[in-house]
Amino acid sequence: MIRERCPELVALLAVVIAHACCTSLTAGQEPNTASAFDRQALLEMMAEHEIPGLAVAVTHRGKDYDCNLGVADRESSVAVTRETIFEIGSVSKVFTAIAAALADQNGTISLEAPIGRYMDELAGTPLGSVPVYHLATHTAGGFPLQVPERVDSEASLIEYYREWEPQHPPGTRRHYANPSVGLLGLLVARASGTTYAELMESGLFEDLGLGSTYIRVPRNALDKYAWGYNRAGERVRVNPAPLADEAYGVKTTAADLLRVLKLNLSCPEASGPLERAICRTHVGHFDTGDFQQALIWERYEYPLDRDRLRSGNSYEMILRPSEVVEVDARSPDEHAFALSKTGSTAGFGAYVLVLPDEDLAIVLLANKNYPIRARLDAALGIAAELLSP
Repeated sequence: MIRERCPELVALLAVVIAHACCTSLTAGQEPNTASAFDRQALLEMMAEHEIPGLAVAVTHRGKDYDCNLGVADRESSVAVTRETIFEIGSVSKVFTAIAAALADQNGTISLEAPIGRYMDELAGTPLGSVPVYHLATHTAGGFPLQVPERVDSEASLIEYYREWEPQHPPGTRRHYANPSVGLLGLLVARASGTTYAELMESGLFEDLGLGSTYIRVPRNALDKYAWGYNRAGERVRVNPAPLADEAYGVKTTAADLLRVLKLNLSCPEASGPLERAICRTHVGHFDTGDFQQALIWERYEYPLDRDRLRSGNSYEMILRPSEVVEVDARSPDEHAFALSKTGSTAGFGAYVLVLPDEDLAIVLLANKNYPIRARLDAALGIAAELLSP
């Protein structure tokens, strides 16, 4: 099948195979050459979408697997390894939600309180009266996907929020929006008396035990930071911009991100403040028809319906407002569920899937922004292999 495609894809597949390593490991063990899933489907996906490098990390019933394919940089041909750092785009929002839930637990903020309580500049404005949790559910009333181009400083950002007028009453429409979760991160950092980067790098990342996760990749780790590739095949990395840190600015390894996902598997045993905050992010607040919108996480019924998952991750869902029905977040939902989140920057594509009832979590990180449907299908393929009788 692959050979019938253009010669360039065959050549790319040859490069990927030459830089391929799939292993399994348990705590305290060195990786071995066993793999719980077939890497051939991953190799074919990489060839089809011209993905230079891919890092996969999986945990299932206490056993971890990783699969590192291709290159982190086409120019140097350096291979993707367990230490390769990727941009994860909007998967970063999961960290912002955890920080907000933790701040709510320790009394720094209340997710039910109006935004204006924590940002004096917004007191008395339409946005200032919106409860904070709407920022984490994309239901504040109609933010655009991105901050307008005219916003180029914190002063102009605050002015933008002061002038903002809702398109809909809060809680009636879901508008997927970086200005929404970006404001959440800014608000939590301010209430904590620090910057967002410091809140993450000197606080949450350390609390989570992450050794290779950054907002600002330090000089001594730049050699592990992959180059992303845009649609024109050019090397790119994310550029600084208002709210970039808060909305899509985390850079990490597949292993570090898997560590975070593991904490999302054990909510019944959650005991400490951090664990309880993580589990708080799972609670559904609004029903979109395809999924419940939790605090950033998209919560699907389990067993997963592939069509619903695809619909919930469609560009129509991302780019257009969707009617929602509020869910009583105070009533515990005992139904089995899955947690899903995609993330992209100009040169990177990420996907994470958490299946708590199966004790299974999957991380896919690539240094190309490739189609979301391909990411979903790859993750579902891995899950099917691991869960097959």
